[in-house]
Amino acid sequence: MRLGWETAAERACPLVRGACYLLLAGLTLLFLWVAGSRAAYPYAVEWMEEVVFTDSVRVAVGEQLYPDPESGFAAGVYNPLYQYLVALLVYILGPVMGLGRIVSLASILLAAFVLHLIVKRETRSVRAGLVGASFFIASFPVVGYWYDLARIDSFWICTMLAGFYFVRRRPLGAAGTVAAAACLALSFFTKQLSAYAMAAVFLYLLAVDRRRATLFAALSAAFVGCGILLLQWTSEGWYWFYVFTLPRGFLSREGMKYNFFYHTGSDVHMGLFYLVRHYPICIAVPVVSILCRVLGKRGALRSGLWFLLFALFILVDGLNYAKSNAWHNSFYTTAAFTSLLTGLLWARIDGIGRGRSFVALLFGLCLFAQLVMLTYDPADHIPREEDRVEGDKFIRTVSKLEGKVWLPHHPYYAYLAGKGFRYTAEASYLSYRLLGRLFDRFIGDVRERNLDYIVIDTEPDWVFWKSVPPLTEALNAHYTVVRRFDYGDLVFPKGLDHRQDWDMPGTRHVFMPVEGTQARPLVLMAPKRPHGRRGEGGDARLP
Repeated sequence: MRLGWETAAERACPLVRGACYLLLAGLTLLFLWVAGSRAAYPYAVEWMEEVVFTDSVRVAVGEQLYPDPESGFAAGVYNPLYQYLVALLVYILGPVMGLGRIVSLASILLAAFVLHLIVKRETRSVRAGLVGASFFIASFPVVGYWYDLARIDSFWICTMLAGFYFVRRRPLGAAGTVAAAACLALSFFTKQLSAYAMAAVFLYLLAVDRRRATLFAALSAAFVGCGILLLQWTSEGWYWFYVFTLPRGFLSREGMKYNFFYHTGSDVHMGLFYLVRHYPICIAVPVVSILCRVLGKRGALRSGLWFLLFALFILVDGLNYAKSNAWHNSFYTTAAFTSLLTGLLWARIDGIGRGRSFVALLFGLCLFAQLVMLTYDPADHIPREEDRVEGDKFIRTVSKLEGKVWLPHHPYYAYLAGKGFRYTAEASYLSYRLLGRLFDRFIGDVRERNLDYIVIDTEPDWVFWKSVPPLTEALNAHYTVVRRFDYGDLVFPKGLDHRQDWDMPGTRHVFMPVEGTQARPLVLMAPKRPHGRRGEGGDARLP
């Protein structure tokens, strides 16, 4: 005799599933709307877009991606594959930042399609594959609304998932092993963290097919080793410095210990608590999978590979998030493997024996609640017309400045204004953090007043958040503020009193990135007169 609660659960399951399908479809369309709306925006949606895209522009115009820092420019701390791909488009179509976003959008859609293929192959269910893929797209807020940005992450996750797709081919022949090693090598040369994925795949293959494990290890070592040697040779030895040495400046044992477990302030920005608060489905999936195994005759998931990768990358992502200057994009792989497991569980939850309706309902409700948490207002993530107008005005202002102009936080804006390429704030910060000094030419240009103008995002006393004292001291000693840029009124959401604090959550600043760190050009500085009074400007001629 069937229990009443079993019958009720069985009747509720289709309704909950239908609601999940509607939310998945709606959130997928919402993402496409946001991505399409900001693809053509000519300025930064997130401030580090500029650093990555500037590297691509430099390659497109024939400059070295990893130059000697004393030559006057320091690159970003990323592997080069994404930048080279975007550089090819820039060479053909011109330096439009939207090209980088188009590559990222195409990459994330392809990544979702690969997730669909993986789930479909594992479960023989098209619907489960669509659930896994669409849930990955719906996880857009978890990664900081990052999927379509002109940054490396979406192309990276696409190549990584392609590698895992080939690893799970049946039968796993030599061709599949070669393809898996090649895709993961491409992933590595997009982002260094793929080294962990390679290690995980090797351990998995070692457990199931030692001959293929040996082949995979040999191919991976050959691809990565030859690539590193080639990049070292073409960069005259500077590739290793940028990609492996400088990033160590982000690491702080004390800071990482705190940030990994806890959070700061009211924003709950740091640590694994971020996942618990914003992405609890990553806890619900393994819990329900265990229930499936307990209640059913067979396990919910046939392969331990996905659980291995899921557990590995939650740890890796948490540690990566604990670095200084990290952001929510650290959880790309957590979102990908959570979505994959969600698709697998969605297909197999009906075959777990007695009590299956209750467990299916439990998981459906967990998924529905998570999808509700992932809803957002698209207007908060799309630049407005006033942002574009003020951006155009700023570029015109900088272009009229005579002489050498340095924008440490905005290298792409400097290029648009015709002021060439110079050091970025990130490279300078990492150099001081790691080496205890700034690049000699860089700090020399400041101390010797070789720069006619410097545009920074903060007052001089707070440049780089006081993390680079020699630069702060040099600016205060040799430069003075001659102008503060006025971008007009702040943009406030509906219902917010304009008299409230301008820095409170929910406020919008004109010409401010809608994602990530809030940074826009604020202060124009010029050299002090050699013998003038403190605070007196130099021979600056303002437009």
